[in-house]
Amino acid sequence: MLDVIFYSDSRGKEPTAEFISELRQNLYSPSHFTKKTNKTPLGEIEQAKRNLADYIERNGE
Repeated sequence: MLDVIFYSDSRGKEPTAEFISELRQNLYSPSHFTKKTNKTPLGEIEQAKRNLADYIERNGE
């Protein structure tokens, strides 16, 4: 893990640290994701399979 030193402005605030904290809070907030259907459409599953096959072909895994 890296140690990050955030700068403080003239008022003693750390804008970068506050920004990252807000991002972290919004990232884990369940209110930003609302599931609208109960089942994944077949087209989405097929597209995911094609994407995975393409990835494996390009990266040799």
